[in-house]
Amino acid sequence: MAGSGIEGLRLIVLYHCTLTRGGNHETHRQWRVKELGQALDTFLAHGVLARHIVLSGTSTGAAIALVYATQYPGKANGVIAFAPGNGVAHAYSQASYEVEMRQSVWQTSLKGLEMPALVCGFEGDRLAPIGNLAFLSRKPSVDLKIIRKSDSKISYGSNPHACHGEEFL
Repeated sequence: MAGSGIEGLRLIVLYHCTLTRGGNHETHRQWRVKELGQALDTFLAHGVLARHIVLSGTSTGAAIALVYATQYPGKANGVIAFAPGNGVAHAYSQASYEVEMRQSVWQTSLKGLEMPALVCGFEGDRLAPIGNLAFLSRKPSVDLKIIRKSDSKISYGSNPHACHGEEFL
């Protein structure tokens, strides 16, 4: 992905947020992966090349993009994931074994990730803690960037998960 130009290519932004609810966290995530797959299959069927598709998302959308990239490596060229939420934070009010179980499921679901991915975590993020992303730094295809409050020109106050970029350079 690095150094590749986009001159002459069309940029298509698909904002797809399911209204489907219910089931446990893993069932919901798999439903969202399926929906993303259906959308990408439509693009591919209309001649968009997989090498021109980069998945991007924030929070749960980032997690969905990463899981999709792991399960269907030939259908996109890369992932840009901001603060991938994996359901671990929602378990913090539960027993510690629930947190450990969700973190284990999260790591297992990304075990085969080989697609190039830029993953950004934000210091102080309670919903997508950077500690939950550390395992990604051991994957050769992943460039894990941790945005620290002291280094950033992004103002996100006390909740980096809902950051508002004032300046990003």
